Amino acid sequence: MPYIIEEFNYFFETPYDTTNPNFPECSIDRPSGVNPADRLYLVNHFLDVDIFGIDVPDELAATKTNAVTGTGSIGAQVAICIGLYGRYPNVVLVDYFDQGYPLLAQNAMNGT
Repeated sequence: MPYIIEEFNYFFETPYDTTNPNFPECSIDRPSGVNPADRLYLVNHFLDVDIFGIDVPDELAATKTNAVTGTGSIGAQVAICIGLYGRYPNVVLVDYFDQGYPLLAQNAMNGT
């Protein structure tokens, strides 16, 4: 009996390996062709920087990326997602959760 569920049977997720610090989108990256109303969703909110063709986490930008509000913040990207899907994401994935204020962003999304 399997104990690990297949993520993409229940979730969709937004693009990852984002190198645009404004996080201007919240489109479905995978799995393709699913109805967002039928699934939970995960927002990939971590910024990468391209170093010689390899995307690596941008630790220097983590404080701004993990902010509650402002351009490129968790709150700003979540607002885009709410505009598309009419609801808050179920999960927001970040890098460097100890930098910036991702837990305050979570509290804002939860209304606490």
